[in-house]
Amino acid sequence: MQTIIQPLAFHSALLRGAQKVEGKRDELNRINGFPVPDRDTGNNLAYLMQQLRRQLPAPQSFEELLGKLCEVSLINARGNSGAIFSQYFSGFKEAAAFL
Repeated sequence: MQTIIQPLAFHSALLRGAQKVEGKRDELNRINGFPVPDRDTGNNLAYLMQQLRRQLPAPQSFEELLGKLCEVSLINARGNSGAIFSQYFSGFKEAAAFL
């Protein structure tokens, strides 16, 4: 069985997920311990997610959405967590190109 997600549905899911992460900022700061317990992971991820919600326009295509997602996440990455998310989105875009 093959399921295809529409670009607008994926966009909506990304924005809802980003909003949830923003809401967990304090919890993420509290549990942050790797690589050092600097307690800023929640702040860094919340900033990135806020920027995604602000700068990720409704897409015309899946390729456009993934391209903009990679661009916005790379530009707005903060700390290790932001860099990891940015690389994850980049890898997702690369893998999606093979589908």
